[in-house]
Amino acid sequence: MYTQEELNYLKDNWKSKTIAELAIGLGKTVSSVRNRLWRMRLVDTSDNWTNEQIGALRTLYSNPDDCINLEEFAKSIGRLKSNVSRKAKSLGLQTNIHRLGKRKPLSELCPSYQQKIKHRERTPKEQKEYISYVRREAIRKNGHPRGFREIRVCPVCGLFFEVPHSSPDIYCGKQCARRVQLNSSTYTRGRGGRRADLGNQYFRSSYEANYARYLNFLMVAGEPITKWEFEVDTFEFEKIKKGTRSYTPDFKLHFKDGHIEYHEVKGWDYPKGKTARKRFAKYYPQFTLILIDSDWFKAIKKQGVNRMIEGWE
Repeated sequence: MYTQEELNYLKDNWKSKTIAELAIGLGKTVSSVRNRLWRMRLVDTSDNWTNEQIGALRTLYSNPDDCINLEEFAKSIGRLKSNVSRKAKSLGLQTNIHRLGKRKPLSELCPSYQQKIKHRERTPKEQKEYISYVRREAIRKNGHPRGFREIRVCPVCGLFFEVPHSSPDIYCGKQCARRVQLNSSTYTRGRGGRRADLGNQYFRSSYEANYARYLNFLMVAGEPITKWEFEVDTFEFEKIKKGTRSYTPDFKLHFKDGHIEYHEVKGWDYPKGKTARKRFAKYYPQFTLILIDSDWFKAIKKQGVNRMIEGWE
């Protein structure tokens, strides 16, 4: 909104100052001041094209060559490109392509039109590769662009993509990120492998291997555990038709009094594991399941028990 003082300022100074100077004096944008002058009818709003300019425009559009450089023509007569284009449309001036109503053969068009048509006919993948190539060449020639954005290289497809500096994105799009997720293992945080001190048994993580060593430590200390087994029982959820339909606990513990417990080691939990344990508790309530999580391992380290167990990782 303009105050009455600002409107008076425009009336008194619009002839002696440029629009940019008026905008600075009022603390407003150039486009806002220009629109306000137009609404106040302080600038010429009529169609003030001269006969010479209209003749030059007709000559430009009568060129048999389809390449019409409106930017250079608009600059030569001191007008905007959009203004020249609107005037040509009002006069019914069109290029050969528009007059014929069909496209010429690609070989007969000028190089700039050929480049535009080729880019439109590319597939999305080809456009992505072409843009990546253009940016890579620009970086090689002019160096890395400055500013608040940066160009990164997707580790999956190798294409360049532009993101803000603060963005955590490392992939160019959802498709590449989904490919990594599909090809990755569920136990990405674990250090899988066989442990020689545990009978060359394979464990998916150091947490599972350390818990096996802890169970051996309890048996040597005289605890009522006769033996333990690793992933020996699989429980099916027959009433479940989709999603998590089975569950295999990590450890099966046998006690001297004959009862059995199942222990699940989860240093890092995930939704699928939580769902499996909930369904196990619902469909197999006769069995006991104990969760050994990261808090349990922190408590063991705090008590110093890990220093008493040989081979602790």
